[in-house]
Amino acid sequence: MSLAILYSGIIAWIISFDTYYAMEDKNDDEQIGVNSTAILWGNNSIIYSKILHIFFYMCLLTVGLINSFSYLFFLFFFILIYLFFHQSKIIKEEKYIEAFKINNWVGIVALASFTFEIIYLG
Repeated sequence: MSLAILYSGIIAWIISFDTYYAMEDKNDDEQIGVNSTAILWGNNSIIYSKILHIFFYMCLLTVGLINSFSYLFFLFFFILIYLFFHQSKIIKEEKYIEAFKINNWVGIVALASFTFEIIYLG
């Protein structure tokens, strides 16, 4: 069960950050005929991407709760929430590549949260 939840969350996260990346190239993609989510979703691209990002975080939280993870996992989770708000601020400035790059940190923090939970506390 936890793996299916985690898997669906990761798929949502990938689509979300790929859309941020696609926002940077949206005009070029339209000219050459590339069909990206940034084009498909149009003016709603940012909203849909944020919803997918939040879904990813909710999946992580659900996995943590189902498996009774320690407080350390939830501390990492709050770092992820901070990154989400920081990323949202960057997106408002239409710095899509910078927003995309924040996902490096999202991945590192998410991986660290599971690593510490499983190796050190498991």
